[in-house]
Amino acid sequence: GLGRARAAAAAEPWSPFVVAERDRTHATLTAAELWALYNDDASEADARFKDKPVAVTGTVADVRRDYRGEVMLRLSTGDALETVRASIVNHDDSGRSIPTRGQTVSLRCTGRGKLIGSPVLESCRPI
Repeated sequence: GLGRARAAAAAEPWSPFVVAERDRTHATLTAAELWALYNDDASEADARFKDKPVAVTGTVADVRRDYRGEVMLRLSTGDALETVRASIVNHDDSGRSIPTRGQTVSLRCTGRGKLIGSPVLESCRPI
């Protein structure tokens, strides 16, 4: 994780990353739906999502930094071993806080396929 101080600071209810429920104004998938599509047929899911815009809503299961220092969210699907990985844009000067574990977020991302059993999303921004 990113540490307790960062998590405590990121819990502001006004954060644009946080949504109360699934955003019905955009065509979004839940993290569980995206994971299921990749689990059922990865090549078909790649044809639909890889290198294309993807909108996803999910509950943050974990927050980490990847090898490049980018913030990586793992979105829960309801099963601890089945998550969607979403890297959020770090170079965003809008003052947004980083989501914390347990928060529900809606993101617009670019699909990057599947890695070690998990769908991967990059360049995510809040919807």
